[in-house]
Amino acid sequence: MEGGRSVKQFMAPIRPEFLSIENILELAMMFENQAMYLYSRLARRAEEEASRDLFLRLVDEEQTHLGFIEEESERLMP
Repeated sequence: MEGGRSVKQFMAPIRPEFLSIENILELAMMFENQAMYLYSRLARRAEEEASRDLFLRLVDEEQTHLGFIEEESERLMP
């Protein structure tokens, strides 16, 4: 999992009542948005073109993930 923590470690402090599908998808979208913001900031600060290109590709990946989560959200919660 991102951040070097296992899924079990990440989920341990989360109370069971927050584990509805709506909350899980909302949390996933939040993580994707935060990652997009981070990579965008890093791309703007990158001095080397190769680094900037890498961060921009990562932004695109996060956008793809976000789109997938949004589609699943619409499918599961019409």
